[in-house]
Amino acid sequence: MLKQLEVQEANETIDTEDYTSQLTQYAALEQQISSGQTLSEISEQLSNLSFATTGVSYLGRTVEAEGDTAPLQDGSANWEYDLDEEAESVTLTVCDEDGNVVYEGTGDGESGTNAFSWDGVGSDGETYSSGAYTLSVTATDADGNALDATLRIKGTVTAADSTSGSSVLELGGVSIAMDDVLAGA
Repeated sequence: MLKQLEVQEANETIDTEDYTSQLTQYAALEQQISSGQTLSEISEQLSNLSFATTGVSYLGRTVEAEGDTAPLQDGSANWEYDLDEEAESVTLTVCDEDGNVVYEGTGDGESGTNAFSWDGVGSDGETYSSGAYTLSVTATDADGNALDATLRIKGTVTAADSTSGSSVLELGGVSIAMDDVLAGA
């Protein structure tokens, strides 16, 4: 419209109806743009509210997630590991946050899901404090061949956070994405 005014002959007048129609169209377009931005802001706020509601609902509940690092909470750290076939030998190694081995023992070698709960007492008899501990599973079959183990952790949700833009649950010092939760009790 401004371009039209610039190139308009001085002796020609603008049709009032056309001018009014163009102004109305520009005003409607501006309103649509503003509405789109407002809807986007509302959508983001609803998404954050949805996480807050869902995240808060996990507080105090035990959840299961894929991973090998579990929290030592209320005197135990809990994992599950899956073996595709029966193992002749299973060695469970627990390391602290610095990678130091604090416990080593044997585990169940049954095919399928096996649970392991560590009581926080190291192989040397020392009692370890709350924190994050990592489990590694070394399994071999009757022929001495290495077997793969899939690990999951269990822990009680102590906090929920979405300030980083992603939904995160805290399990006593261990952070997991809310999307990684496999089960919650």
